[in-house]
Amino acid sequence: MNILDVLFGWILGILSPLVVEKVKKRLQREELKDGLIIELEEVQIKLISLTYLMNSDYGTFDRQFLQWIEPLVRKYKGIEISRVTNISKHINSLLLLTDGLLSEHVEQSRRESPTGASVKKFYLPFLNSKLDSLSLFDCEFQRRILDINAQLLTLNGEIERAQFYHAKTFDSSLGENNYNIVNKNLDMTYRNIGDMSRKLVDRIDIVISEKLTSHNTLKHHST
Repeated sequence: MNILDVLFGWILGILSPLVVEKVKKRLQREELKDGLIIELEEVQIKLISLTYLMNSDYGTFDRQFLQWIEPLVRKYKGIEISRVTNISKHINSLLLLTDGLLSEHVEQSRRESPTGASVKKFYLPFLNSKLDSLSLFDCEFQRRILDINAQLLTLNGEIERAQFYHAKTFDSSLGENNYNIVNKNLDMTYRNIGDMSRKLVDRIDIVISEKLTSHNTLKHHST
């Protein structure tokens, strides 16, 4: 047997396990990323709904806000698609209003009973079960994912505060002055929740958009 054949076979024997391991890690990384993106998409649409709710009742609800939220809602294709489609139609109908009519609509909705009391916490169970596997990704992706997780925990803390203040509004032992203070704090907390959830929507959108861009690039190269 030629010495070159022996040498070549020896090199292949060394490289093959390395190549197999590299391919295996790449497949694991793509599978994990797909799972993370699906979970982020579902949390994002819930955060969008929360942002809409908080801003319509307490924060800034104007044409600029609607123009921010409309493309985010439109591109959603997840399990809540039927409900979200109705929301999308409603947003588009509001965008057709003149500025004056839109302002009237916002004021009318704020005179009705606010629904902030129904706000619930947000969780990323899949992400938290895979934290040890994040080392498969580059540092920037890890940083963004962990930042989203941390910001979500901070939001949950503010939601707890809102639940506390809301419960206090039913406390008959509160004097008028303390009752007004509790309501003021509750209003401010709901505004904070609206701002925080909007920032989280944008953070999540960066991660989702990068995934879609990467997928489209690979699809283009494969054709």
